[in-house]
Amino acid sequence: MYEQIQADIEGSAAVIQLSRPDRLNALTHKMLSELRHAIGAAEDDPRVVGIVLTGAGRGFSAGMDAQALAAGARGERNLGANDNEFGVEPGDPAMGPEFAVTYAYLLKVRKPIIAAV
Repeated sequence: MYEQIQADIEGSAAVIQLSRPDRLNALTHKMLSELRHAIGAAEDDPRVVGIVLTGAGRGFSAGMDAQALAAGARGERNLGANDNEFGVEPGDPAMGPEFAVTYAYLLKVRKPIIAAV
């Protein structure tokens, strides 16, 4: 279902793993879209009481992918046709030009989110 993350239910926890270990799990617009979808699905799942966010390989995340940042600096959108399969629009406030807003939805999630770094 996802290309850049893995999401599983383990007991009563949703475990979401950033899965680009060759790039130190650097975030892309596609990954952010998948992450938002997986967190939303976990929040809506009655079996889940908490969400664990982790990274594959030797690093949790290197931050935003440098190529995605460069594309943004040039005013380009780095969203391909498959990047938007979960309905996160480039104009969505969570994906807009205000970078900090990208993560604001996490504050509204009703279940605890734990980063396993």
